[in-house]
Amino acid sequence: DYHEFVKKRVQEVYETGKFVPLVEEKFIRFDGKVIDVEVAATAFTYGGAPAVQVIFRDITERKQAEQELRKSREMLENITQGISDIILLISKDFRILWANKAELNLLGYSAEEYTGHNLSEFHVDTASCRDLLNRLHAGEVILDYEVHLRTRSGGIKIGTI
Repeated sequence: DYHEFVKKRVQEVYETGKFVPLVEEKFIRFDGKVIDVEVAATAFTYGGAPAVQVIFRDITERKQAEQELRKSREMLENITQGISDIILLISKDFRILWANKAELNLLGYSAEEYTGHNLSEFHVDTASCRDLLNRLHAGEVILDYEVHLRTRSGGIKIGTI
């Protein structure tokens, strides 16, 4: 029940004294326009007595931006997953954040087995990997750099970056 849910969340505000997001709703304004609203509550003291302030925040623009971002990500995902070139997204500390299907298929790993790991875990030649990572970290553009990568089955794939 919606009212029971809100009542429990308001009670949580009283107990914790913290700001608590309650729900996201669609509201109809007086002019008939439908908007997205975040309903939240925060506790405070009013005249020495505990009170709860309920806040209604228009989040329509944020929701629209999130939807546009989702569409863009889906389109980029469809493009990058459908090509035969290998694409990796790595963090500053060289953790693999994302790999397209071409990379995963080449090495035989699932996304779960591959992402989150340091890139060096898959390179056979530690010194070469360290050199590559240092040069990337320095901002160098790398072309025609030979790499030896360990496959899931224990084999080695030789490629060029």
